[in-house]
Amino acid sequence: MEPITVLGAIGPIAKALEQINKLTEFIAKDKITAEDNLYYRTWLDIAAAAIHGLEGEYTEILLQAKACNMADEAQKSALLVRIDQYLNLERLRPILFGAIENLRNGQSVLQKHAGRFYLLPGTAKERTEALEEYSRLLNKLIEYLNSLGAYRGASCAALHSVTNLVDQINKSPDTVRDIVTTQLENRDKSYLSDVIADSQTVIDKLRTAFR
Repeated sequence: MEPITVLGAIGPIAKALEQINKLTEFIAKDKITAEDNLYYRTWLDIAAAAIHGLEGEYTEILLQAKACNMADEAQKSALLVRIDQYLNLERLRPILFGAIENLRNGQSVLQKHAGRFYLLPGTAKERTEALEEYSRLLNKLIEYLNSLGAYRGASCAALHSVTNLVDQINKSPDTVRDIVTTQLENRDKSYLSDVIADSQTVIDKLRTAFR
């Protein structure tokens, strides 16, 4: 995977791209192959970084909208530009898609390795459990990818909320602060924390079971 251009990206998306670049450079520099479980552990980190960036950018857009003086055309324009870039610049979704494809291919590779010779008692059980957790997490990642929208038109986390926000800014700017405040207060962040925690669990299980 070629290094990703961070130029023009801001906030959480820029941070995610920087982290992803380091992870892909690690794969290339250490010549980690698709036969090594470390390869899939690294792609799990890449997927988590992409989701963290997408969710983080959504949060920062809401915070910027809450603080925005809608009577100030410069502030309003800057907010709309940021939202437009979030909706239409495909920076992190293709990376998440690529990570999922690599992880999907990893199911058969890891399954093959699971049947290989092992010395320690309990290894077979550990490998079975690791593969089950891996498959569950992969399904979660696929569901998240599908939630970002179709491949024609806008795409982002919380797509419906973001497109509604654009409508409110353009049609009823005076209502934006109250709407965004409610969205921030009611926002469920459990999915993000669950995915990150699940990713770490699977990474640890793969490291232990396939050592």
